[in-house]
Amino acid sequence: MTREAFEALVRKTVEGLPEDFRSRLGDLAVIVRDEPSKAELREAGVGRDDDLFGLFQGEAVTEQSLADLPRVPDRIVIYQRPLERAFPDPAELAAEIRTTILHELGHYFGLDERQMDELGYA
Repeated sequence: MTREAFEALVRKTVEGLPEDFRSRLGDLAVIVRDEPSKAELREAGVGRDDDLFGLFQGEAVTEQSLADLPRVPDRIVIYQRPLERAFPDPAELAAEIRTTILHELGHYFGLDERQMDELGYA
């Protein structure tokens, strides 16, 4: 899949979130990269790039303070190649992009892995 087509799927997923939810995202950026770096794999605690589909980089809104200003904007990185390798079927890929974005948004909103597992976004 081309980068443009993949980014369109990501954009469609974010735009498809309920408005009251999207309005709470502030300046959160959602970007697409080919593969995670070794540093990002370490940050996420995984050993192989095939195990990492997305990564939230920043501080959860529940931890943010005005005392921390100015600060680097929060972002979610979606990794195209690991997702495409794991989900070659277009419908499954689109579903996993949605799950990955929701999982990383959970981190943004301060949820831990257990809470996201309970919600079905682990």
